[in-house]
Amino acid sequence: MVLIVLAVGGASRASLGWAVVGATLALILVTAAGFVVRAPLARVPENVLKYAVGVMLDEPRHFWLGTGLGVSWPGSDLAVCG
Repeated sequence: MVLIVLAVGGASRASLGWAVVGATLALILVTAAGFVVRAPLARVPENVLKYAVGVMLDEPRHFWLGTGLGVSWPGSDLAVCG
């Protein structure tokens, strides 16, 4: 996540400082979220978590494939989020 923030935010030398600030805040936020959800996720079976992550990683592929084939999605481009 930090690399994405730096790559997008640091497109110009003038905005590199803000990109570093954004990357630092992203790192802190993701680390804090990990500590918050660690205990509840520990109760979920490992295979269920693997399946859920697989579905989330696979969904954008279906969206872009359908879009390329001319499928009209409800909600237009917001369909990739759901």
